[in-house]
Amino acid sequence: MSTSAPCKYCDKGDLLVGMSVFRSLPASEVLLVEDARFPGRCVVAARRHVRELFELTQTERDAFMGDVNAVARAVAQVTSAAKINIGLYGDLSDHLHAHVVPKQRGGAQWGETFALQPQTPPAQDMQALTELAHRIDAAL
Repeated sequence: MSTSAPCKYCDKGDLLVGMSVFRSLPASEVLLVEDARFPGRCVVAARRHVRELFELTQTERDAFMGDVNAVARAVAQVTSAAKINIGLYGDLSDHLHAHVVPKQRGGAQWGETFALQPQTPPAQDMQALTELAHRIDAAL
């Protein structure tokens, strides 16, 4: 675990630019990512600060993956996605988190790995993203 830089998922400060926490689940925090290509994209960040999935206890791992599954199901329901991509990354962030990305057939990056860098939506679309977060929250 790196101690040289603050953890954006633990500190929830300015480092969470383009994301907003909208729900706490048993083993995680759920954040909506402001991404024009993938409306409804979420990050599920483990409650405990670890780098790797295998660093969690079995109970924590089961709970975290249960949270990821619940978010994926809610995002799929709300966005009518043709496919939900889930990625566990952390090369640039020392905190275990899963990206839950709704994809539409023929849409952005269909058949490809989704880009990690979100495409900032225009200001007029921010209200729609907030409403989407409320709908995902209700579906959880």
